[in-house]
Amino acid sequence: MMTPKLLLTVLKTYTTAMAPGAFEHFDAEAIETVYAAVSSSNNCEMCLSFHAMGMGQTLSPEDCKLIVDGGLPTQNERARTIAIAAKYAICHKGLLLEREQQYLESMGVSKEMYGEILFLCGQIHANNMLMVYLIQQGVAVEEMLQAVGPFASTVYAKKE
Repeated sequence: MMTPKLLLTVLKTYTTAMAPGAFEHFDAEAIETVYAAVSSSNNCEMCLSFHAMGMGQTLSPEDCKLIVDGGLPTQNERARTIAIAAKYAICHKGLLLEREQQYLESMGVSKEMYGEILFLCGQIHANNMLMVYLIQQGVAVEEMLQAVGPFASTVYAKKE
């Protein structure tokens, strides 16, 4: 349900962001955490299921579930910090309250790092909007997504 050019742009944006060295402060694991935290805030089940697969490669199942459910990971401190920063970014559209900035700085999040988080949050927010629209329009859910994340317990769950 996407035009070929839109699909190509979405895929290029994702693969470019995930490429080694694309960001100073983030690797693919950290980016998946940002994407999942934002997708949870936006309640985008398709993106959440996709990013749950990505996080499942490096985070514990418990931490993945916590992020997908809108919470914060408890076992991986770096993922917890990244999720908090992403939630602040999406909550205030990029602005930080002074106490939030101080809290992030106390966890090692510099202004430059937060800038990268803002960019990543904006990218996934746009994708979330598109995917929520596509689901609403009845797009088929890929089989690989039907067994992970929120889709595993919805009407889209993989049927045996």
